[in-house]
Formats: sequence, structure tokens, C-alpha cells
Amino acid sequence: MNKLWIPLTMVLLVLSGLKLNAQHHFCGHDLIMNQMAQQTPGYKEQVLKIFDEAKRRGLASRQSRNQTLYTIDLVIHVVWKDSSENLATSIIQGQVDQLNKDFRRLNADTANLRSMFHPVAGDAMIEFNLVQVNRVQTNEEFSVDFISGALPDNVKETANGGSDPWDTELYLNLWICKIQPITVAGIPLGQLLGYAYPPDGLSNWPAGSSAPSPLYEGVVVDFRGIGPNNPNPIDLGTGPLTVVGRTPVHEIGHYLGLRHVWGDGGGILGGNSCGEDDGVADTPNTAGQSNFDCDTTKNSCVDTTAIDWPDMVENYMDYAAETCMNTFTIGQIDIMRGVLEGPRCKLINNCITTYNTPTAELTSVQIYPNPAKGFTTLEFDNPDFLEYQITIRDVMGKEVLPTINGKAANAQHTVPLNGLANGIYFVEIASKEVTIGRKLVVSQ
Repeated sequence: MNKLWIPLTMVLLVLSGLKLNAQHHFCGHDLIMNQMAQQTPGYKEQVLKIFDEAKRRGLASRQSRNQTLYTIDLVIHVVWKDSSENLATSIIQGQVDQLNKDFRRLNADTANLRSMFHPVAGDAMIEFNLVQVNRVQTNEEFSVDFISGALPDNVKETANGGSDPWDTELYLNLWICKIQPITVAGIPLGQLLGYAYPPDGLSNWPAGSSAPSPLYEGVVVDFRGIGPNNPNPIDLGTGPLTVVGRTPVHEIGHYLGLRHVWGDGGGILGGNSCGEDDGVADTPNTAGQSNFDCDTTKNSCVDTTAIDWPDMVENYMDYAAETCMNTFTIGQIDIMRGVLEGPRCKLINNCITTYNTPTAELTSVQIYPNPAKGFTTLEFDNPDFLEYQITIRDVMGKEVLPTINGKAANAQHTVPLNGLANGIYFVEIASKEVTIGRKLVVSQ
């Protein structure tokens, strides 16, 4: 397989309005990435670096982390105009359940994976904890500008009719809304089903290389693509699609560093991608996307490996029918977990990021009692006598207590919590060399 990587912002566009000879599907990935490249010179090269770094982290620590379960706190924003868009709690919970099944390989349809792919299928050991559902009624509409490639990020801003995110470093924010059909000069072109920006945070990224704003990190999905029990149909012109909750699975895959299995070659209107690759050794070489079908007879590229594998239409990172998708490969899992151990490490409270001096450490961090009532104590070792700051923030990222400064080798700080409401807070211990994040629960 080739190892050329094209960045992975994902926009799923379905051509339903063009008068072509057949139904066409295409991805607006190239259009969006061109926009980002224009805004930030070197963007594509930096995304390549972050992908390679995530892959390196994943491969290097595969054996030691196989037993580690990573839990991501999830905040869902339902931004609705028509009552049908205000999805019932049962639909939201159905989607969370589907995420947990698919990322743990507990979905019943794993039985449909063809036997030749069994050796590469894996359990990502990633789960999602639904923290809150925010519901916002709006008069705004959320649209894609097909010419400029601008995405409907106003859904992420209360001031623009959307819903402000919870701290995007600490939570995965998932926005659900109605995304308007894409048109040019009034001519309908297709439908955006979802998108996510690539990860950010490694030291080799220049400022401004990721999402246009940290507030825009997260996943956006059209309300019709949520849950296995959603009564709202998606019709692409050839009849309604069967939705079982795989669009959010696919989008979170992008958010955690994965590319499409066909390597995104061929441009917006498709074309042969056999010369491109998704950067994952255990996904077969594929000429292009599936067209929302489940064609297990496809073998669109000749693989350079000992076995010429057929296309893996069961992979979540294809555009196969949702009822056909059922698997992440071990190589894809390495990348996702590498991202959680690197640029998105605060999602799992696992951030010990060295920026300047690799040997500098703040170690043996303890917070007790936790849950706390009235006060809590922070203890950690600081063998290099680093100057540090301790900051405590709420779930929106707002500092709630005065900053604590110190330099002691064996640090101990008792922090009064009087006046803090019950809930989740985040403690950050930071020097110019090291940053460590920990979760604190206050229960007065």
C-alpha cells in the first residue's frame, strides 16, 4: 500500500440533485481541506505529522495498553427549530449505546464480518460517558457554503443560534441539528450528513493549524443520522437510507484521527484511488468509496501484499450501508488510541505532555478526598524544582478558584472548595515543561 496521507476533515456529501447518468456520492473532503490550506499555509503537512505521530504512539504502546479502557465524557447539544429535530431522550441514549457497542466490538453484527478479516478486527477499548444533553431551540439555519467550503460552525455558538461547547479539551462535544441541503445558485447538489475537524495539540503544530477555533472541536451530525431508533428518514433520491447510528461512529473515527479507507484520492467527484492509501496497513487498498451499499463482491484494487484482499465494506470508515458497517481494524485502533494518548489526551485525563525538557516531571499526582466536600488536597513530586501553577476550572473552562503558584520538591496544597456547586471540575498542574490534568468531583 502507498503511504501518502491526505488530511481527514470529513464531510459526507450526497449528490441528489445533479442530473447525471446515475446516482452519485462524493466527499467534500478536498474542498474543505483546500479551504483550510488557504487559511493556514502548511496545514496539510502538519496534519500529516500529527497522523504519523499518533500512529507512532499507538504502535509503540499497543502491548501495554491492551488492558486499558479509555472513557470519553460526551456532551450532546440538540439544536432544533422544528419539533421533529428535537430528538427524544430514547433516541439520544440509543446512539450512545450504539457508540459503546461499536467502539467495544460488542455490536451483534460483528457476526457479519467476513472470515478473512477476523484476524485484523479489534476492540478499541474506548467507551463514552454521556454527561449531559443540552437542548437549544433556535430560529437559525445551518448550511454549508459549497463555493467557499465554509461549514455550519455557527451551530457551536450560542450567539449565532447554536449551543456553546463545554470545554473542548475535556469533553467530546456532539452537535445534532438539521443541516440544510447544499445548493449553488438555487440548484440542489446534495446533503451534508456530518463532519469533524482533525486533532490538534502536538508540539509540532503551528498556531492556527487545526479547527478555526478551539471552540469548534467536536462532531456535527444531521439529526436524521442519529440513533438506531430514529423515526426521521434520510432520502437521497433513491429511497430512504436505513440508519442504525453509524454516521456518528464514522465521524468520531475522523475526530480520533482516522481517514477514509479509500485514501481520499480522485477529487470531489471521485476517480480511482488505488494509488492513495489511508495509512493503515491492515485495511485493503480501495479504489473509492462504497455507494451506501454492501457489495461484498468488490475488489477494486490489486493489493501489493501476498493476498489480494477484497474491499472491506464492513469498515466504519467507508461509505457503505450502515447495516453493513461493523468493524474497526487493529491498525485503525492504534491510531485512535494514539490520538487519545497525544493531542486529545485531556479527554481521558491522561495528559503528561513534555514540551521542552524530556526528563522534567511532576509525578505521583494525588487528589484526595475525591469526591470532595469542603476541601481537597493536591500532592505531587516535583524533583526538578519546576515552577508550577495549579488552576481549577469548571466544565466550561472558567477558572473558579485563585491560581496557586509553587516550586516545592514535594508539593502539598489543601484547597478550600467553599462556594463551589456540586459537579465536575478539572485541576491543571502546569509548568513550562509539563502539564497534567486531573478530574475533581465536588459533592458538598
